[in-house]
Amino acid sequence: MWLTNDINIIKSMHDVFGLKQSVFSILSIFSFSILSTILLLYIGWDFLSELALWKTIVAMVIVLDINAGLIANFTKGTNDFYQNEPKKRWIFISIHFHVLIVAWLFEVESYSAVVISWVATISVASMLNILKSSAWSSMQRIVAAVCLGLGLILIMVLNWSNLVLQIVAMLFYIKVAYSFSVNHYE
Repeated sequence: MWLTNDINIIKSMHDVFGLKQSVFSILSIFSFSILSTILLLYIGWDFLSELALWKTIVAMVIVLDINAGLIANFTKGTNDFYQNEPKKRWIFISIHFHVLIVAWLFEVESYSAVVISWVATISVASMLNILKSSAWSSMQRIVAAVCLGLGLILIMVLNWSNLVLQIVAMLFYIKVAYSFSVNHYE
């Protein structure tokens, strides 16, 4: 079936899609990222329409990237690419400030919830990345599932002034701390 056919990915996009991706995976990435971003735009339109237009556009492009990466990191192509690139794994984790930038663009009143959720995300991603290369690597998926549950509970109980930012923080957590940091195809 044509949906399961692999496509060779151009070199400039390897960090996003890996070396190869199935047609189904690419369609899933684009469908989820576009639909979820439109849904968040709809949910947050009351406050987003009050922001400067450039802030709304930049924020939603970053949200689109978060949403696309959440699905891409679950795919075999992206997963396999990063499993063989430990240095790139650390670079990926270290450059993920997206949710902090979105909070600034959203002009939130308090940054405490977003900073706590970001620290939790990067801490869990780092711990799982270390666990992957340790003698306990076989436990990575279970530890990651525990961390996923606890992290989402943490994000739910923090005092957020903005529902859309809270949802974005949850998606960001899943993207970085779970879908990227876990070897799903070992």
